[in-house]
Amino acid sequence: MNLANAYSDLLWDGLKPTVISDVNTYIKEIDVNYAVIEMEYKAMSITSQDVMSYYTVKEFYKISYKDVPVASQTDEADGAGTDGIYFDETASYDEAYSDEQDADTVTETEPKITMLSYDRYVDEYFDKDGIDAINNVYEIGIVSSDDLEYRYTEDNKKIAFVRNGQLWMYDYGDGQITLVYGSGMDDHANDSNTYADHDMNIISFDKDGNMTFAVYGYMNSGDHEGKLGVALYTFDYTTLEVDELLFVECNVPYEAMKSETSRLTYYDGDKFYYMLGGKVNAVDMKTRQQSYIAEGLSASDVKVSVNMEVMAYGESEDQSSNTKLTLMNMHTGKSYEITAGAGECLICYGFKDSDMVYGVSSISDAQVDVDAESFVGTRYSEESRDNIPASRLYIVNSDGEQIKEYAKSGYYLMQVDVDTNLLYLTRGEKSDSGFKSVDDDFITFKEDDTKETIGTTHLSSITGYDRLYFTVPSNMYLSYIPALNITKEKIDPDAASMIMTVVRDKVTYHVYDNLGLSKIYDVAGDAINYAVSVSGIVVSSEGEVIYRQAESQEYNTIASGIFHRSTRSVDASLGDCLYMVLTYQGVQVTEDDIAQYTDPVEALNSLGKRQGIDVTGLSLDMLLGYVSSGIPVISRISDGRYVLIVSYNEADIRYYDPVEDKEIVVSRDEYTDMMLQWHNESYTYVEE
Repeated sequence: MNLANAYSDLLWDGLKPTVISDVNTYIKEIDVNYAVIEMEYKAMSITSQDVMSYYTVKEFYKISYKDVPVASQTDEADGAGTDGIYFDETASYDEAYSDEQDADTVTETEPKITMLSYDRYVDEYFDKDGIDAINNVYEIGIVSSDDLEYRYTEDNKKIAFVRNGQLWMYDYGDGQITLVYGSGMDDHANDSNTYADHDMNIISFDKDGNMTFAVYGYMNSGDHEGKLGVALYTFDYTTLEVDELLFVECNVPYEAMKSETSRLTYYDGDKFYYMLGGKVNAVDMKTRQQSYIAEGLSASDVKVSVNMEVMAYGESEDQSSNTKLTLMNMHTGKSYEITAGAGECLICYGFKDSDMVYGVSSISDAQVDVDAESFVGTRYSEESRDNIPASRLYIVNSDGEQIKEYAKSGYYLMQVDVDTNLLYLTRGEKSDSGFKSVDDDFITFKEDDTKETIGTTHLSSITGYDRLYFTVPSNMYLSYIPALNITKEKIDPDAASMIMTVVRDKVTYHVYDNLGLSKIYDVAGDAINYAVSVSGIVVSSEGEVIYRQAESQEYNTIASGIFHRSTRSVDASLGDCLYMVLTYQGVQVTEDDIAQYTDPVEALNSLGKRQGIDVTGLSLDMLLGYVSSGIPVISRISDGRYVLIVSYNEADIRYYDPVEDKEIVVSRDEYTDMMLQWHNESYTYVEE
């Protein structure tokens, strides 16, 4: 829940929980005017039927602080505004927004603390007694996310699932349930038992209840307690033994590991595959040697089937250079290459079950603009902004054989979403003004509606609380509570251990929402846009905070601190802007120093005192947040020239144009139109 919920929700709507653990308080972020505070604890509630339920609770407070000017009666009489800052409506832009406003007009200030947001996440611990015989469902509990990892056998009589750092296996036929992996079942108040910075992937699950699974993150018990890493296990249902086959210790924190390793762990009996450090790693279990089958990948570059048996990746992050896709079937050990034709490039959209979906685009279409306004209200997202629209779509099976083609003359695929039983095609058509939105289309997949399977559903209790449940086929009757089995660890002398040190060769941008790392991007601008949508923050892989929610000033100028440089050339305007930014940082550089670099971010990082970032794609309002903090922004406009944004107020923008060798004032709307011609290409840096 959050501040948009009803007051009764804030007070738990009758659940009446009791805190049963220490309240762990974490300062997630803090500076002079902004703080994010997390409180984490365990709670318990008891129903009128004396049923006890346990929960892990996380609360997040985002708070701003600032000193608000308070005007004296004298100031108001002299024409000061209600905010205590004198403003002459007849003054020019430079006079009204100069750095030299009269500080004496502000007589005093008073502190103001604002609650920007409050969020509470509740996850109920699984209780094996949660059989609902009346509705024929098995309760999972209150959940903060529907993202539940589970598998079931073909006869639907066995279910394996992950919940709150525990791996369970329910056997309907034998009336038993097994805690395969995890601790804290009877001691929810113990932090060492319930510390949840790890997760699991179920790799395989057979009809006899045997499992292979991977655990990744922080190990809070056992021989590897206190270490970060990836572990591979097998479970034998007959003996109730868990056997550790491999443990790879690494230097990657859980949240970063989750963004990669959660996507791919697979074991074929000979090799263990997992994604970490921008690589698809392969460990030969016989030789105990690790290699990799692909490197230099971001999490978005690799597409993986739901069962993790098949994956696909391209040869380049830049789609226009991506002329080959590699499809790897790890179950059979075979790989297939799909190549583009002359003047074409490829894009992989993902998998429908084990079938790969990809598109073919014309490289020349990378230069065609997109009419963004026409796509308002469609699924077309910021993440698809850099994709080249595809004219053809193909579906191939796990053996590389084509099973479907989609192409309609004059129509282009702007975005393809792989939903459960269909492909949702967001389409456009090309005109003189660029790609414009047209009606969406679909590719549907026929499902066998007669075959009932295990599923999940939400049901509300009499208190109004929504809980998640397993549903079962109609020929199964959940009538009694299963008996509990506890596994034992097998002592395996052949278990392997190794250490992996991850060294990233490129800077990536990590978006953190309340619950931790959400996504990783290669471009800071894409990361910031997503962070805005989830009220998150962006941190670079080098530890710098790139973006956080903050209140910008109504106006600001740094024009007086900029040393102008002009070569009066559009081609040289980027170098001029870099020179001015570096000089503003207090760095002495020459034209030859800057000429060594073709990438402006690389130039800022190599020559400057601050971390440069590519903020392409940000709106003008977002860019002005940097100017509000005293940081200039390099922006590309009109005929391709680069300019430096140095000042703004609520109506206008002032920028220095090195081609014209002068400062120019235009309206915000006019400048926004000038930026759109180059897809808001912009560069700046962040303070330490």
